Amino acid sequence: MRLTPMRFKDFTWPHNPEVYTVEYRRRLAVHQAPFGGCVMQELGGSYRVLKGEGVFAGRDAYAQFRALAETFREEGPGLLVHPVWQTERAYFVSLEAVEEPLPDFVRYRFEFWEDWSGYESGLKEVPAAGGTAGGQAGGAGAQAPRVHTVRKGDTLWGIARQYGVGLAELLRGQPGHVNLIPLNDVEESPYRPSRRTAAFQKRLESHGLTATVRRSLGGDIDAACGQLRRKAEKGEDSQ
Repeated sequence: MRLTPMRFKDFTWPHNPEVYTVEYRRRLAVHQAPFGGCVMQELGGSYRVLKGEGVFAGRDAYAQFRALAETFREEGPGLLVHPVWQTERAYFVSLEAVEEPLPDFVRYRFEFWEDWSGYESGLKEVPAAGGTAGGQAGGAGAQAPRVHTVRKGDTLWGIARQYGVGLAELLRGQPGHVNLIPLNDVEESPYRPSRRTAAFQKRLESHGLTATVRRSLGGDIDAACGQLRRKAEKGEDSQ
């Protein structure tokens, strides 16, 4: 079977690497439980890691390695065409000469990380034709794209309110995972736990987002987050 030559950005391998390793990773959070033990929380899949090893041989072996090294020095992700796996955007994160390079033989290792950032297609604020962001452009009924550049201090809630959209709509199509943390009932606090957490989770999922509701432990004995702090403050006040 004839395989497609491996390619990244403008560099094409003269012959494909000898070894490929594709690593799948899963993100987990570990929460310490009161009085010992821990709780594992799954945060969804993460990026794939593609590793490999190969050789350049012949009179131009070292020149080929230098050309690959120049591609490595280029910033930003690029299109990775793999001879076995699907084409994907990736970052070139590691390049290593395994042994002393010879004029006609270089053994090397490499590593790519799959790019799930999605930032290039994210929100940026741009003026519409006519000078106002979000106004009409072109003919009647043509809506100019609304794009927002995130600045220090911005929040998702604030951006959603600024553009008059719901949070779930704002996040639609964006890669990521929403972690919902229920509020614990703390005496003398004006805030109370919401009864709509599960409904909000379903609304996010209906827009193609993954969402997890964090488990709250210790609430039955007033030992959840925020409750122990309040009890400690009360103890200090009574002394």
